[in-house]
Amino acid sequence: MRQRLRPLLLSAAAWPLVFVLASVLGCAGDTGAAPAEDPDTAAAGEAASSAAADTTAARSATTTRLAAKVKFKRDGDTTAFELKPKDDGAKLVDANEQELARYNVDERGKIKIKDAQDTVLGWVTGDLAKLKVKDRAVLELVRQDDGDYKLEDGADGLLAKIKRRDYGWKMEDAAGAEIGKLKVKDGKTSVRDPADQTVLYTKDAFSSVAAATLGLAEPLGLDHRLLMGLALDLHLLGAD
Repeated sequence: MRQRLRPLLLSAAAWPLVFVLASVLGCAGDTGAAPAEDPDTAAAGEAASSAAADTTAARSATTTRLAAKVKFKRDGDTTAFELKPKDDGAKLVDANEQELARYNVDERGKIKIKDAQDTVLGWVTGDLAKLKVKDRAVLELVRQDDGDYKLEDGADGLLAKIKRRDYGWKMEDAAGAEIGKLKVKDGKTSVRDPADQTVLYTKDAFSSVAAATLGLAEPLGLDHRLLMGLALDLHLLGAD
């Protein structure tokens, strides 16, 4: 069942950048216990389609593709956060090596997102044509025929567009206003604001559209831990 997005609130200490939830995306009145079970539990008894099986196999086979850590820095060369490979996925830590989130592949091949207290925050499911981040709400990243992407709220409500450009990617909000861009140049992948100022960058190997997805967290007020799960899956599945 699709429902409107209700993002999780973040503490400032948990993330080097400031991510504030926008009220236009829905009230975060329920910030209690995280979901106790996979949102697909109700459909667990149905036979998996061959496409779903292929996606599970692909994700399981490419979990180790994150062969080395991916460090993101802010302009000024200070560390913002780091994604570290683990045997069963990856771990997200801040500049002080404090764990922010963990990403595990469960028995069905889905990426499970957990916080530093080992509480399940949500799951990432789907394939490169349509990836879903599920917790108490839903985010969907849908690839278009022309190679662009749309981020939707799970009820066909448009949140943002990620458009391919010669320099990388351009990010727009639902109204079409530019909210950032992703540039790839000389081995550096950088998330930039509309004024072309660097917000985040990495010199490590990481999918460019995955990095662009991370650039949506601040302007849209989304939980960066969930977006990182989406970005990780894009990277592991071989997105550009």
